[in-house]
Formats: sequence, structure tokens, C-alpha cells
Amino acid sequence: MASHYSIVQYIADAAKDERVNIGIVTFGDGRMIRLFTDNWSRIKHFTRTDIDWLRDVVRDARHWDEEFVRDLAAHPRGSVHVTEPSASVLSPEDLAFFVGQRLLTEDPVNQRGYQRKSDVVRVVKSRVREKLRNRFGVAGSALVREHDYPFAGRRMQHQFDVAVGNGRPIFAAQALSFQIPETRKLDKEVSAAAWIVQDVKQAFPDFPIGVIVSPPRQANARFNDAVAAFQYLNAEVVQEGALDAWADRMADLVPPPGGPYLRQA
Repeated sequence: MASHYSIVQYIADAAKDERVNIGIVTFGDGRMIRLFTDNWSRIKHFTRTDIDWLRDVVRDARHWDEEFVRDLAAHPRGSVHVTEPSASVLSPEDLAFFVGQRLLTEDPVNQRGYQRKSDVVRVVKSRVREKLRNRFGVAGSALVREHDYPFAGRRMQHQFDVAVGNGRPIFAAQALSFQIPETRKLDKEVSAAAWIVQDVKQAFPDFPIGVIVSPPRQANARFNDAVAAFQYLNAEVVQEGALDAWADRMADLVPPPGGPYLRQA
């Protein structure tokens, strides 16, 4: 069964046909995926108007179904339009990833001057998906699990920023940006990541965990201490320049179909 996608656009000026993409929806086989930008400052800069109400649109979109999307595309109303659905042979999940990469990816570094943790997570997921697709084809994307994929630690269950598995975990990663200006927030993120790594490693010492870091522009004690701490916990600290090589090595850990780790969850 074919999947379809539609682009959700905000019409800033109908007379000039000025519009900006704010999200995408994909659907097929009874499933619907909704992705929306998280960079509202860019939208506000483009429109130069109050756009707080668009957040309500995003919230309401959680209730959209295929019938509503097709009706909205055929009968535009207001300043939020949905394009006519376009067909694809990809699953709704894969379609959301590829269309989202093309239409919703922004350059957060150029806009803010620094990377957030979420920016690093997005890059890591993209690289891991790319390597898995290179090895297994389109089906490889399905191995990258969402945030509801639990990892058992010695004391409790955890959720990594990036998780790969099928039936049982194969490898995982936490992402950190040492470029954010809020040092208190950074300290909390480092502590949270260290707790996850420590607890999982105590239960499974050989389980591969990468800590992918966007380093500060100038090395400092906070960064050096964090790197040393994660290495002490037996996690692999990976800076962005080494991300491709790490993702290649991790993809090689995934057994081929029928291997001991590949079974249905």
C-alpha cells in the first residue's frame, strides 16, 4: 500500500504568496506521522509577526487523520495550508524521515551560533540511519528505535537519545553539546548522561555506548573533566569529526537478518 505526504505551510502573505514550511504529515496503512519544526524563532523572523498561535495548530495536529488532511488540502482555509498528498513507496516512518530531512532541516549553527543537544541528536540519528540503510537497505532505518525503547540498568530502566535494536538492544548513544551558553543546564545534562551510562554499564559492562559530543570552541576544564568521566565509565566519547567512523563501526555490530540479535520485538 502506498504512503502519502503533505506539507504543512504557514501563509505569511497571500498576496505575495509568501509561505514557509512548518511541518509535514505522512500517512498510510492506517498510520500517520506528524513532524513540525522546533525552530519557531526562524519562522517569526521570516514572518515578522506574532506566531504564538501556530503552537496551538501543532498541538491540534495530534488529532488530524487522513480524512482531515485530504479535506484541508482540497479546501484551504485560514493561513495554514496543507499541500495535496503526494504518493511514495516508502513506509510512513521512512517517508517522514526523508521528507523531513529535505523540507524541515535548518541550519541551527548559523542561526544561533552554537549547537544544542537536540541538534547533535538529530545529526547522530541521521548518520546512524544512513549507515544502517547502506548495509540493510530501507529496512535498516527500522532498527533506529524511538524514545520509548527501554534499556535495563542495574537499578532502573533508561532511554537513550539514540537506540538501535530489534528485540534486544545492539548499541546506544547519548548526545551532548558543550557549546550551549547555559552552563547550569549543561551540567545537568552531563550528570544525567553519566548516570544512564553508569547504571547500564554496571548491568552490562560490554554493551556499546557512545557519548557523542559537540565540543566547545576552546577546550576547558568542564569539557575535559566530562570526557575523562565518561571514559572512566567505559563509554566511547566521540567528537563530531569521528562520528562517521563510529557509526560505521556500530553498524557493523548489527547481525544480518536471521542473526542472533535480529528478532521481532
